[in-house]
Amino acid sequence: MSHLSTRIELTVPEGDASTFASLLRSRTGADVVDLGGGALQCDLPHFDAALADAVGGWLAGMSVGGATVRTGIPGEPLRKGWPPVTVELAGWLGVNVPPSGADGVGLTYDPGICFGSAHHPTTTACAQSLASVVRRGVSGARVLEIGCGAGLFSVALAKLGATVSAVDTWEDAVATTRRNAQANGVADRVDARQVDARWLEHPEVDIVVANLAPSAALGPVLAPLARRCVVLAGLQESQMEQVRGGYAPLTEAARNEESHWLSVLLVRVGP
Repeated sequence: MSHLSTRIELTVPEGDASTFASLLRSRTGADVVDLGGGALQCDLPHFDAALADAVGGWLAGMSVGGATVRTGIPGEPLRKGWPPVTVELAGWLGVNVPPSGADGVGLTYDPGICFGSAHHPTTTACAQSLASVVRRGVSGARVLEIGCGAGLFSVALAKLGATVSAVDTWEDAVATTRRNAQANGVADRVDARQVDARWLEHPEVDIVVANLAPSAALGPVLAPLARRCVVLAGLQESQMEQVRGGYAPLTEAARNEESHWLSVLLVRVGP
């Protein structure tokens, strides 16, 4: 019998416990034990990094606030949060490790309970599309990130010298972005707020970043704000016609794909 290497304890409002128990059971195939008081526990033979993003997506989609997670080895004290994230993205972004690229940046980063483990294919594709933007330089640029999650890209771009407005509809995401900005010494350059992008009113910026599927429909809101470029991620091929129409006159300059998830770099040509 294989050793169970990871125990997960997810705590949500008690009224949501049965829904999340079903989601966890379906996603992991593991038995889920209801500990009472909204606490759920399951044991996995190994940790699947994508599970953190799945849980964060469920919580954000259902607007569940105040959730917590603890993880560890069964039979030993559990620690708050998911297992530590250590990964390099696209050669320029080191998440709790130094980047290999000379023009890159390293972050001290804890995604908390939010989407943003840095292992999801949409995150990888987004980092790849941002690589060329970073190479051209972002120091002094004004950036708007839509759906900031735990603030991975907002904080990274701020550490590279940008001033960032980071917005998300989920209160926990905004709080986590603020914590990560503080931990990396850029709290003065990351303005994180709870805003629904569909009704966003914002001054023009140089760069817009949106790593979320609904961004395909946000062209009429976001395209007029971007003086330089827009990076979209979390897209499917079926959404690309909507992107091309909605984000005109910006034009596609590059496209990246990871596990059938697309990211595109749209640039403004001319004055």
